[in-house]
Amino acid sequence: VGKFASGRGSEEKYNTGALNDPKVIYPVNGGMEDWAYGASWDDEGLVKCSPSSFGGYTAAKTTYNNVTNRAINLLVETAFDKTPREDLLGSSEEVLVGGGGKGN
Repeated sequence: VGKFASGRGSEEKYNTGALNDPKVIYPVNGGMEDWAYGASWDDEGLVKCSPSSFGGYTAAKTTYNNVTNRAINLLVETAFDKTPREDLLGSSEEVLVGGGGKGN
């Protein structure tokens, strides 16, 4: 993904590597990536919940195990700034257009 996305403008290549490498991404403790990795083989700490959003549903629908939590997480960070100016955000139409547009 990093090779495909890099070099599409004047920006340098995307860093790739381990999630705990500060040269790649800011330090995160307990992020989704960490949780999903652990939950894929250790399901003892999983807790059933009873959500109230969207009309709610029973705890039986939140039963998970090591198989249901297997996933691949791809974290694509395009900047360290988590609150960029709105004029830098681009649009959904620009996502599939290559070139010097915002977001490409």
